[in-house]
Amino acid sequence: MQELLILLVIILVSALFSYKSSKLKVAVVAILTNYLMLLVYWAVGIYLNDEYEPEMVIGWFIFASLTSFFVVPASITFAWAIRKLNYRFNNAT
Repeated sequence: MQELLILLVIILVSALFSYKSSKLKVAVVAILTNYLMLLVYWAVGIYLNDEYEPEMVIGWFIFASLTSFFVVPASITFAWAIRKLNYRFNNAT
């Protein structure tokens, strides 16, 4: 459940940072945000649990790579929705 909440935060942050950009830029920002935020989550987990194993790096990379398939389409969809809402509210007469 905690990982799902982190993924939702990643999706919202990447969509908010890049909603005025093209789909390609939204995808790139989503992937970079995904890797960066999961790296911070991984580093904080190591610091708090006070344990580290080299296999954890491989696990982080695999998890970040696999979640990119979920994060990128969701970020593009959220960015599109934000653009639509922004257009609707700005052009309301």
